Amino acid sequence: MIKRVALARDVPEYGLARGDLGTVVHIYEGARAFEVEFMTFTGDTIGVVTLEAGDVRPITEREIAHARHVAWQIPRTPRNCAPPLPQPLGSPRNLPQSGA
Repeated sequence: MIKRVALARDVPEYGLARGDLGTVVHIYEGARAFEVEFMTFTGDTIGVVTLEAGDVRPITEREIAHARHVAWQIPRTPRNCAPPLPQPLGSPRNLPQSGA
């Protein structure tokens, strides 16, 4: 069961702020911790972070989403192994090599 949650506190080591919305993608035994995916409103994954149960809270029907700019992607560590954001088409990494 996929569940949307909000951060109950700031997590500055990952650039996340209280109230940021995430999706629970894995529940550890006893629901003591969760893997939570954070993404942009356009669906690009920012990162997946392991959080304790007290770090997140359910979203209620009387809340509204709030947008804020995320300047960077969560650093990849063994604790959060989300894939990097894809390069847009036409970016230098995706341009054909000359002479290929």
